[in-house]
Amino acid sequence: MNEMIEIMKQHSLQLILLLSMIMYRARFVKITLNLIFVSQNLKNSQIACNVANDMNNDSNHLSMRTVLNLSVTSKEIKQTRI
Repeated sequence: MNEMIEIMKQHSLQLILLLSMIMYRARFVKITLNLIFVSQNLKNSQIACNVANDMNNDSNHLSMRTVLNLSVTSKEIKQTRI
């Protein structure tokens, strides 16, 4: 666990999953199993991070869907004479 924390600090990773999102529920227990970390640049491109209710994975916990905007914007380059 300490190694994971060090890696997060070293690479300035941030958690984008809301801590209130419950992935597994049983009697009196509610657990967040999935942790989704991204860099600051990717955090700014976050579109969604939520439970994927439409995914049936035959598991006892819920699947997560993370959507990031990774589109690249082109920049017009003016050519100059030398």
